[in-house]
Amino acid sequence: VAATVIALGVGVAGGFVAGRSQASAVSLRQAAEAAERARVAEDQFQTTASSARAAKTALEQLQKNYQVIDDERQAALRERDKLQEAAKHAQDKVKTLTKSDKTGPTQVSREEKNRRIIRGEEDGMVVETDKQGVVIAKGKYIGGKKEGLWYEPGKSSKDGPFSEIGEYREGKRHGVWIVVRLGEKQAELSLDWDSGEMHGYHVCYSKNKATMIHQVKYGKIRGYEWMLPYPDNPEGSWRINTAGSPSTDPHGRGEPPSEMKAILLEQIDRHTRAIQRYTAIIESDWK
Repeated sequence: VAATVIALGVGVAGGFVAGRSQASAVSLRQAAEAAERARVAEDQFQTTASSARAAKTALEQLQKNYQVIDDERQAALRERDKLQEAAKHAQDKVKTLTKSDKTGPTQVSREEKNRRIIRGEEDGMVVETDKQGVVIAKGKYIGGKKEGLWYEPGKSSKDGPFSEIGEYREGKRHGVWIVVRLGEKQAELSLDWDSGEMHGYHVCYSKNKATMIHQVKYGKIRGYEWMLPYPDNPEGSWRINTAGSPSTDPHGRGEPPSEMKAILLEQIDRHTRAIQRYTAIIESDWK
């Protein structure tokens, strides 16, 4: 009996100890889980704090950028006000000149080209000169359109800039126009215009002597063409330009047939008279 009692006591004690051990293990696990949750919460807090600091820095930078932009805007507004004031001053000066002098230059604009407009831009004479005082453009407006004789800048080439001289009718080129190298009196080319389109004859020159003439129909080379004799082509040549290639067009060496030659010589003479008239005007009134 005593042995049995002792055995039962030992069993009860062992069970008690095992129960206590299991409870301790549970408590340890719970403590570990709580510690892990605390660590995660700390990491989240640090991340949130870092994001907040970054957001604060970005906000401060945005505020600085806005201040810079606002300063630039204010500077631009001040510059605009200055320009508006300068423009108003220039307009007042133009009005004063217009009232004080009706015969001389009344408006001044485009100073970089030394342009002056006499008696208003809609109706009056326009003169443009380069920095050396050479006239590069001159003519008159009537009702806002170019009219009469005009001297205009032409396209530049490897040999230098050219000027074009001729007449306008209601704002469109009309009649014979000549092309001369700027500052010289020798014509390089003369062209027929009809209400704003090239139509008629073109004549090329070398030292004021015609070297070639061809017919143009509304911007296209069609009809008679005669290459007059010159050192590189002593015989000369002729052809009739059609829609086909030059090799299929009627052509020949030397002078063209008498009927064609008479027509072309008449046109060359007409263009030569226009050149003489225009160069005389340039030498007198357009200095």
